Amino acid sequence: MRDAAAKLVDFPNQPAAGGKANMDAGDVNRTGITLLPPRDEFTFDDNSNARLFANRYRSALRWQSDAGKWLAWNKTHWQADDTGLVMEIAKLFAKSLYDMVPDLAHSRAELATAMRHATRSNNSAFLIAFVELS
Repeated sequence: MRDAAAKLVDFPNQPAAGGKANMDAGDVNRTGITLLPPRDEFTFDDNSNARLFANRYRSALRWQSDAGKWLAWNKTHWQADDTGLVMEIAKLFAKSLYDMVPDLAHSRAELATAMRHATRSNNSAFLIAFVELS
């Protein structure tokens, strides 16, 4: 399961049904550049984590609100995540924030806030919070 989660973290924007990767403004393709939201739209809170998480993994993970479950794409259909894959991916995603937030900070003062945010995001209660918000 950890290997599957690591693959999604490594290549989060798998091609959609049409064969084209799901990309929005601010995302960059897999040419060695980290995928980030537009700099001005990111705030250091659980909501931004949730938006970035949902955007990054939208072709691999879905929330099914009527069933109250996460679904994972298994290459042929959506399958309920009964294995904890979403939380494993969330943990790896939260760790990746340490690398992302310096690029999102506008100033040295904001960089300190950004690093505190990354640390806080790796706390289990905050992991659950941004996954639930996604």
